Amino acid sequence: METKIVISKLHKFNKRWKRKKAHRAVALMNRVINSNEFREAVKAFDFTDRRYQKDPKGPIEEIMDNLKIYEILKQGNEQYGNREDDYKWTLHLKLGKFLRQVGRREKELIITQNWFMRRSTDIELAAHWFHEYSHIFGFRHDYEETEERPNSIPYGLGTIVKDVYKKLNG
Repeated sequence: METKIVISKLHKFNKRWKRKKAHRAVALMNRVINSNEFREAVKAFDFTDRRYQKDPKGPIEEIMDNLKIYEILKQGNEQYGNREDDYKWTLHLKLGKFLRQVGRREKELIITQNWFMRRSTDIELAAHWFHEYSHIFGFRHDYEETEERPNSIPYGLGTIVKDVYKKLNG
């Protein structure tokens, strides 16, 4: 079954080019997640930090099966909401200023630095939103710079999205 990624809300996307770029990035996200290349890349990736928290107040566990990671992403089982296996991601996006990082999430809201929106390519933006949305599914990483962080599930997915896009576009 295909997963559908849609934009529900665009907060502070006050310029037409920003809205268009957001829609292009989401189109790329849809293309990537529904490709066989994405499935194979997730299955083959060497995740070193596999922390997952299905419920925000529940226990943190490790997912050792990469196929399970793929299934969670495809099925669209967000932490905040009653949807299960709806095969839909509903993005609530906001542009922000003065963050210490490129972006972050607050429950189901993804906040992206204004400067990153301006400087990033469509695929870099798609990879960033993929990373941030993976937190909404419950995937975690260290917030300090550690050796495990680049191969955590959220960071690994960002890398996979960029790599798969390159493969799909030869």
